[in-house]
Amino acid sequence: MREVPEVPEPADEQPVRGLAGRVPFQVVEVTGPSMVPTLHHGDWLLVQYGAPVRPGDVVILRHPFQQDLLVVKRAVERRAGGWWV
Repeated sequence: MREVPEVPEPADEQPVRGLAGRVPFQVVEVTGPSMVPTLHHGDWLLVQYGAPVRPGDVVILRHPFQQDLLVVKRAVERRAGGWWV
């Protein structure tokens, strides 16, 4: 998945606020077929980092063996130590 630069916030809008302050968003491009038919190569996603995860959600995470690679998967269930995707 390729990251693109953050979209600048218009000066006349207020930032989105949450419990921990400003909520970070980023746009990423899907590369590869692993999520077909839900997502296709070339699709773009608006990602909200730190959002609560529920079973069935599409999530972005770092590959466990290649930390510089982001992957998109579906969260299945919460287990000890993290989520099963």
